[in-house]
Amino acid sequence: MGPTDRAVLVQSWTDFQNKFGGLSSYQGTPNYLGHAVNQFFGNGGSQAYIVRLVADAAVVAAEATDTLAVKGSVAIPYGGGTAFTATAIDEGQWANNVYGIRIVANPIDSTRFSLLVVYTPVGGQERTVESFPNLSIDPGDSQGRSVASVVNDPGTGSQIIQISAGTNQPTPNPLTIPATASPYTLAGGADGTVLIPANADFHTVLNSDGTGTGGVHLLDTVPIFNLLCVPGESASSPAASTVIGNLQSYCQSRRAFTLSTL
Repeated sequence: MGPTDRAVLVQSWTDFQNKFGGLSSYQGTPNYLGHAVNQFFGNGGSQAYIVRLVADAAVVAAEATDTLAVKGSVAIPYGGGTAFTATAIDEGQWANNVYGIRIVANPIDSTRFSLLVVYTPVGGQERTVESFPNLSIDPGDSQGRSVASVVNDPGTGSQIIQISAGTNQPTPNPLTIPATASPYTLAGGADGTVLIPANADFHTVLNSDGTGTGGVHLLDTVPIFNLLCVPGESASSPAASTVIGNLQSYCQSRRAFTLSTL
């Protein structure tokens, strides 16, 4: 999980876990990034910029079996249709079946409602992780509390979902005990082709030579960094030799060091 369109500053291991999901593995291969960041902070590191890589159009075009990462979403209903759509802020299956939306009606004003983002781990108890009160479906709301503008605000809005603009009052599904309506749960998110360090797909998205967009060059917007680490990328791999050279040249231009595994 985590943004794929920018380098993200994290300032602790907990910060990394909240934004990128911590430690994980794929078919027995560890997530080298998570382990490297864990050791960085465990050994006294204080700040790190993280670039998350996912399969892009160039990767998919190279091989018919490759797939793009997809954001999970859920249609929030009204009557017989959709009031608006809530979509995971980042690509991947991380949001599927564990993040959901509750709509709570305002008992005083029927045109207003609260939106709660809830998290329910498998076999666990639901908890509210974000709350946005006194919302309106009206995009021109006189109080400036339109649901899309509030939830989508890059500074004070949700760190989990984004909302499409809508025109219909959503159907409430508040948590009541013992009988309770289920949250509107996100689904459909997919990780896409999993990138393994040192293989061709990974090198395409890493974009070490700067001929494409994104990848390591998302660090162009970072004022300064001292060390560049691409966890799992081995200098002993024949396919990686050019990539390692590109990374070294990039770091030389940024007055930084690159670290690689022998």
